[in-house]
Amino acid sequence: DKKTGIYRPDRILFNGGTVIPEGIRQRVKDCLARWFPGEPETEELKSSDLSLAVASGAAYYGAARRGAGVRIKSGTLHSYYVAVESATEKPSYVCVMPRGTDENCELRTDRTFILETNKTTVFPLHYSFTRPGKAGEMLDEDDSLLPLTKLITALKHSSPKNTLEVSLKAVLTETGILRLYLESVSKDYSWPLNFDIRASSADRNAVSMAATIDSGKLKKASDFVHEIFSARKSCPSMLKELEAILETPRRDWPLFVLRSLADTVLKVPLASLKTAELESRYLNLLGFCMRPGCGDPADDIRISALWKFWHHDKPQNLNQPQTASEWWIFWRRVSSGLRAGHQKSILNELLAELCPKGLYAQRIKQGVQVRQEMWKCLGSLELIPAERKIYTGNILCSGTVRLSETDFWVLGRLGARRLFNADSSFTVYPETVAKWLKYMMGLKIQEREVLNQQVFAFSRMAALSGDRNIDLAPDMREDVKRYMKMHGAQEHWLIHLDKLIEDSAEEKAALFGDALPLGLKMQQS
Repeated sequence: DKKTGIYRPDRILFNGGTVIPEGIRQRVKDCLARWFPGEPETEELKSSDLSLAVASGAAYYGAARRGAGVRIKSGTLHSYYVAVESATEKPSYVCVMPRGTDENCELRTDRTFILETNKTTVFPLHYSFTRPGKAGEMLDEDDSLLPLTKLITALKHSSPKNTLEVSLKAVLTETGILRLYLESVSKDYSWPLNFDIRASSADRNAVSMAATIDSGKLKKASDFVHEIFSARKSCPSMLKELEAILETPRRDWPLFVLRSLADTVLKVPLASLKTAELESRYLNLLGFCMRPGCGDPADDIRISALWKFWHHDKPQNLNQPQTASEWWIFWRRVSSGLRAGHQKSILNELLAELCPKGLYAQRIKQGVQVRQEMWKCLGSLELIPAERKIYTGNILCSGTVRLSETDFWVLGRLGARRLFNADSSFTVYPETVAKWLKYMMGLKIQEREVLNQQVFAFSRMAALSGDRNIDLAPDMREDVKRYMKMHGAQEHWLIHLDKLIEDSAEEKAALFGDALPLGLKMQQS
């Protein structure tokens, strides 16, 4: 637009079932007309089927990748630079990917750098709208470079000098990951650094420290996993073996390593494993590497593969407590990546077993351990409607159940004020949670472990969310706080009732039953 300098769209293409009503599409065009008065109305491009627009595009894209269609390539919109130390106090910037680079195109720099290993290192990524860039181009301070994100990592290596000469290789994946490889010049070592350049600003700023593992070690670990499952070998200490190969404790495996191992496991069909031991190892490792089911751009694709287990490829030994326990642990671990329909299917099966005819089942035939894991899986389903959460919580607080540690854990998840990967519409009404809390405060609990779990659950159910529509009334929060103090609550648990603060690593582990991979944060309601 010559008057405002703003680009005016000449044509508009709608897609998706939401815009089927003509009134909605006209409203959008009317808004555009008001933004650009006196200009011709924006032309609406016709769609053959609004409901199938995205699916048709995905199908065509899949065919084009196999050579049966035309792929439209636009390349990257920006040039990307990584900041490196220089002889002066100010950093220099090396171009790792010029503007216009196609996806899956490998680019190498023509220079080398000194890499410091076995210490915390920061890799700031910058971008430029205006500079075309050239792979390996070095810049000093430049106003056209804008900060995008940064990766804080520790590159593990056994070299006594703690320094290596490396070259750089960059690849942009189809899921928006800029993968930067630091490759040793003298030896066969390579460290992949993953920058999500399509993430939101908040996600890009939520950077945590993690160890980055040499790709050679990762390949050995992947080969080990594939050998175990493809050859149907017994390996009771698989995770310990992997820790030894990767030379990194499992709690410090970065997301890239976890998902790479998950992809390796998925190459072996679960249905091909015949014994309860192998099925249990498979589910245990896959669940650990896929937790919490979200966080990586390709997790939606992986979840689609995992969901086939539920309908078509269930383990053959689900009647065995060992396999049954790992089955429900697996679904609890990946539940945050499941869609609402998936979670509803799981909920229906769990309620039929745990609460037949709306009554709390004191026993199930597969034993106490399986029953506990089923309840924890149910509690982790955040995307089930609030009414179903209320139905389940009311059964637990009916007065006919002697609440256990597991039951309090479930109530803490069902009544939580802050959800991990769901919005506030899935939060149970504060009036209902207040009734549950009053009931639980009236219980006489002798066991210290059970009491600790109850108090921790209270810190979830009475936490301040910042949304007055779902926060408990101030006087109720004060009552809960007094009860928690009386029963030895940790100071960090109490702070949640007064302030919006990040959960500690210990709280996240208690909340999910596992430590989350580094870098994953709770979604604010």
